[in-house]
Amino acid sequence: MKISVVATRLEKDRILPRLANEFLGCNWIVSETPIETADLVYFFPYLEMARFLDWNKTPTACWYTHYEPDVKEKAKLWELTASKCDIRLTSAKMYYEELKRYGVTYLVTPPLERAKFEIISR
Repeated sequence: MKISVVATRLEKDRILPRLANEFLGCNWIVSETPIETADLVYFFPYLEMARFLDWNKTPTACWYTHYEPDVKEKAKLWELTASKCDIRLTSAKMYYEELKRYGVTYLVTPPLERAKFEIISR
């Protein structure tokens, strides 16, 4: 399956760009724009879909990080993208419960960044 991951600021040392770069190890295409020949376009995070709200060339998925009800533009975009995309993914159970009313939704666990963090015994 050919997956196109839409993400920006990939060179930044922040959690979302680091996670997006992990997809390269899956042989997924990570870029700032969707690939039309992909089987699925994955907007990572959902905010990336704002530039492509009319996208209808492939099925879509969005990663939902956190909901900001006090930031009206982000709250509206959360709801809009949740209603437009085909698959919603989140790592927070509280958001899973909210998002599943829009359709197919999965609760997923992101990988542990072993280059940044390590498991220690207590």
